[in-house]
Amino acid sequence: MRLKLIERLPPRGKHRRGIFECACGTKKAINIDNVRPSKTESCGCLRRETMQGLGKANRTHGGTGTAELTAYIQAKSRCHDANRHDYAYYGGRGIRFLYKSFEQFLKDVGPKPSAILSLDRINNSGNYEPGNCRWADAKIQRNNQRARSSH
Repeated sequence: MRLKLIERLPPRGKHRRGIFECACGTKKAINIDNVRPSKTESCGCLRRETMQGLGKANRTHGGTGTAELTAYIQAKSRCHDANRHDYAYYGGRGIRFLYKSFEQFLKDVGPKPSAILSLDRINNSGNYEPGNCRWADAKIQRNNQRARSSH
């Protein structure tokens, strides 16, 4: 436990609060009932140190919440998630998702230039991979569809 209560604050509703000083020197207002092992043990420094030890500290692509990240996640899911309703048209027919990271994907296709565009594979029988993806409008995508059987 790295937190030490240095001042009690007026309750906020039914929650007892206090100013805690962390072993790293940071002072922070925290719900007193949350300060316990496996809940809140530090100001956040303990988690950062743990993640650094795992080699994962502060690795972020900056794309959280963007249309580009959504397109990346959805395309990957269409190829890997057999429980998706549209899996048969993607992963089920052998389409693979070959980008190694969101950063690689974004470097390849670039930022989405317009809200009316969506992710498209240039070769519709090809994989989601560098050189085969682009942002395209609905007309381009309709013209790029594979022929459907008429049975």
